[in-house]
Amino acid sequence: FAFIIIFGAITLFFHDARFLQWKVSILNWALGGIFLASQILTDKSLIERMMSHQIALPKKIFSRLNLIWGGFFIILGFINLYVIDMFF
Repeated sequence: FAFIIIFGAITLFFHDARFLQWKVSILNWALGGIFLASQILTDKSLIERMMSHQIALPKKIFSRLNLIWGGFFIILGFINLYVIDMFF
């Protein structure tokens, strides 16, 4: 919620819609970073923490799944920038 308020205020202050358009990319990159950081900094990846009580998988599979989700969000942020550049 605060993220929306901050970028909305910046957009109104500078009269530039690019801040709202970039918000989605920044949020996706942050989510991707969180997934990847959980892989590196903790003993359990974020996906493993969320899903291990629902499904039993080897740690290697959870690690791959976590890397895929992290990469997905980072790529999605770049796709959003491409769409902004091409269509807005």
